[in-house]
Amino acid sequence: MLALARLADLTPEERMGRTMGNAELGREIGDAGGPLVVGAIATVASLPVALMSLAAAGLASGVLSRFALQEESARTPSPADD
Repeated sequence: MLALARLADLTPEERMGRTMGNAELGREIGDAGGPLVVGAIATVASLPVALMSLAAAGLASGVLSRFALQEESARTPSPADD
């Protein structure tokens, strides 16, 4: 929910419906697709391998988000710069 609040804060008013609709669609696809991907990996390999892949995907997502937020804060001027 924090990510959706941040997205809503950064989105221009005229694009709010489209942006939030796409964000919700992506979240729903992730909610439905995640268990299917883990189940498929568990079928091919084993449950521990599937859970490790899920953990790796979560870690990668966190690292990428961290770098994206750092780059964004470097581009955004602070109020003290005015």
